[in-house]
Amino acid sequence: MNSDAERAAWVGRNYQSVLRVSNSMLGKLLQVFRQSGALREVVETVKKEVLNDLLSQLSSASASASGHTADL
Repeated sequence: MNSDAERAAWVGRNYQSVLRVSNSMLGKLLQVFRQSGALREVVETVKKEVLNDLLSQLSSASASASGHTADL
């Protein structure tokens, strides 16, 4: 991907797939660690971080494609 517009287009095309795969994998880990404890908390934290990162990338790619440089 050579330009911000190409990155934004890629994120737009693939966001739902990436989100679905990450939610599926992390959901399976939560099933494995269904009892409360440190490992389950780690998986829950990772899930939140992955979602936040995906949303951040989508926002920044959209802003770059539209020519906005301010943080969303």
